[in-house]
Amino acid sequence: YPGERPILDSAYAGDGLFVQQLGPWIVDGITFERGFQSVVLVLNQNPAIVEGNTFFEFGGQPIQVNGNESGTQWSDGVTIQGNYLDTWGTPTASDGSGGFNDGIVSLGAHHLLIRNNYATRGGHYFSDMLAGAAPGSFIVERDNTVDQYWGGAFSEVNGATQWPGHVIER
Repeated sequence: YPGERPILDSAYAGDGLFVQQLGPWIVDGITFERGFQSVVLVLNQNPAIVEGNTFFEFGGQPIQVNGNESGTQWSDGVTIQGNYLDTWGTPTASDGSGGFNDGIVSLGAHHLLIRNNYATRGGHYFSDMLAGAAPGSFIVERDNTVDQYWGGAFSEVNGATQWPGHVIER
């Protein structure tokens, strides 16, 4: 359907949609909305491009980039650009509880580029480059706009000195 924009709405699908990449991918121009309670896109292979998508109003996490727990296998060459993320996860309550689900999380990415995205009203961080069991390297976050978030903007600290190339710039 030329000129049409697909909308995947999980409002009637229980826990929601869970899309897992098993090979090279381009995800371009899709709207994911309402009701998702798990991760929407899981990127496990390389390369992958996620661009021009809308993630709107759900309790889950929009994008997760995976490696393996030993850190010996990476998602390599992933680009996440030009996406719009609005109202995901759960906000932090006044007592400090809550604040779950990051907009973009990396559990072992190598050569990850996150640029020109717009994010608002996220339950936790816009991006969280976890350096726990499977830290990433050579991650660049450039020209992203994070506005009116409930949680934080960026989390890059856990063990970042052990893993080279984390850059956040305007």
